[in-house]
Amino acid sequence: MSSFRDILIKHQSQKMKLKQRNDKTRQKAEYQVLKLGNALMECINDDVAQVWKSQSLIEQRTKELIVEGKRFNRQIENWVGTYNEFNDVFKEVGDVENWLSKIEGDMSTVSESLTRISRQTADRQIRRIDREREKLRLENN
Repeated sequence: MSSFRDILIKHQSQKMKLKQRNDKTRQKAEYQVLKLGNALMECINDDVAQVWKSQSLIEQRTKELIVEGKRFNRQIENWVGTYNEFNDVFKEVGDVENWLSKIEGDMSTVSESLTRISRQTADRQIRRIDREREKLRLENN
């Protein structure tokens, strides 16, 4: 029986060694899986951090562009207002030129009328004086 017992002890000893070796292998495997998981998470975290950083930068640039767009829009509105003011002034200048042209025409008509009236008056006075001279000459003769 000793041989059976020796076999049993040997078997149990081998079983125990095998179990210990399996436990060590399992622990090494668990450690390696944990290490791999950590490495993957670190890599993923780096990528997520980079995406978050890029997204934050895009949001910041978008806000800056919105502010710049609003500022540019106000500047364009100011330019349009200034253009409209200039346009109105030029229209008024055109209106003044047209008014001056009409006034000049009216003044020319008035001047011509006054000149004609003055000539007619002068002609009447000359005729009257001539008649009076003629009358005096006839009376003196």
